Amino acid sequence: MTLFQVGEVSRHLGLNPQTLYFYERVGLIPPVPRTQAGYRLYRQEDIERLAFITHAKSLGLTLDEIKDILALKDGRSLTCQAVYERLSRKVQSIQETIHKLQTQKC
Repeated sequence: MTLFQVGEVSRHLGLNPQTLYFYERVGLIPPVPRTQAGYRLYRQEDIERLAFITHAKSLGLTLDEIKDILALKDGRSLTCQAVYERLSRKVQSIQETIHKLQTQKC
């Protein structure tokens, strides 16, 4: 199994290392194993999860919304229907924002 250090992961994903620490602290990613010297070591599955978080954020989802989706993926709490409803509300909110922007006069 290949493990990656913070610098490698942050460069690969274009994230600040502090962002990785924050995501771990708030529970978006599970605690990662550490070396005896305390260096975090990320697995490929951690990198894929971080890539999902980054992509979801770029689509306008909040960290709380992303956390809910990840909870479903991890088999905790939310049902597929609940996630669908939340994402549908998000799409509606984005569409309303687009409409407001389009109707503003310059």
